[in-house]
Amino acid sequence: RRVHGGTMSRHGAGFCSCHEVVQDSDNGGQNLLPFIDTTNVAALNENIPNSGVNIFKPWDERLDYERILESSDDDPELILHIPFKSLVKLTSFIIIGGSDGTAPSSARLFTNRDDVDFSTVHDMVPVQEFELVEDLFGSVEYTTRVSKFQNISSLTIHFPAVFAGDRMRLVHLSLKGEGTQLKRQAVSTTYESRPQLSDHSVRGDQHVPQNMF
Repeated sequence: RRVHGGTMSRHGAGFCSCHEVVQDSDNGGQNLLPFIDTTNVAALNENIPNSGVNIFKPWDERLDYERILESSDDDPELILHIPFKSLVKLTSFIIIGGSDGTAPSSARLFTNRDDVDFSTVHDMVPVQEFELVEDLFGSVEYTTRVSKFQNISSLTIHFPAVFAGDRMRLVHLSLKGEGTQLKRQAVSTTYESRPQLSDHSVRGDQHVPQNMF
């Protein structure tokens, strides 16, 4: 059962805070976990190599804090690249962040792009941008503009800042929508694994209020 507890509080330039408070994880939309190519998930600026895949867990294991994704020390920013085994439609997502202000405060979504890294991301326009809330249990679901998220072979999410502190922590990410049997084309890409200081700054207009309700 879903409880509709949020509305659009900010619009324009693809920015959105569309969310619902949910009590049941699997109502509405197919869990896309089986469609994620987990062996090729890549995170940029991660503290531990190859830890991006840690946050893709079954729902009943979502609060497993032994498997998380953390940014590097004193650098609370992450880019997460998620390839799919076949084309998907993304309708919504749920994200659980760390406590004590270490959760991401916003998310910038890009589709079918294999060129997103810290040398380019701040100048790129996302397909959709979300203002996030601090959610420790997975009770908030963010809905996409579905027409913009059809036939996705890969999803890249830029998390530019946290609510407080100097490290970002992600505990769980659920993607929901519809999967297909249409295979994606393989792409070989080399990423810039860590941001350059000249490219890595949190702009003043990226501050997001914590209290969304």
